[in-house]
Amino acid sequence: MVTQCTGALIAALLTWWIMDDTFTLSPGSNRTAFDVMCVEAFFATALCLVVLNVATTKQDANNSYFGLAIGFTVVASAFGIGPVSGCAINPAVSFGTMVVHFFNTGKGLAYLVVYFGTPLIGAFASSLLFRFIRKADLEAENSVYNEVISEEKPIRN
Repeated sequence: MVTQCTGALIAALLTWWIMDDTFTLSPGSNRTAFDVMCVEAFFATALCLVVLNVATTKQDANNSYFGLAIGFTVVASAFGIGPVSGCAINPAVSFGTMVVHFFNTGKGLAYLVVYFGTPLIGAFASSLLFRFIRKADLEAENSVYNEVISEEKPIRN
């Protein structure tokens, strides 16, 4: 998390240097922080669930579509919630852009907790859903792992 937040800070600083401007995240017009929390949590859950399903399972190892699935999820999120929240769905990006904007203008941190914390809630929810949906796959992998471990003999000197 520290590495991602550092990378986001560097990217936001480079944007400020190149564009000579910064921005912050806030709810869209006629939207509330609760609206942002709902859509950011839902779409962060969707994105993390897609990543977990297409990029981390043995069944889908060496597939050629994981980038397309993840990219389409991000694009759908941007179109779906862009007007509501700005579609951050990444706590590190939110942190970087908002902190650098604060350095530039002295304001813009009002929604930092919302934009940083809500995607983490979505990520946690997706991990629970993934374990529920892929329960049989995970149990099979664990049983194979346990068999290999039990068959190993200790090394004697």
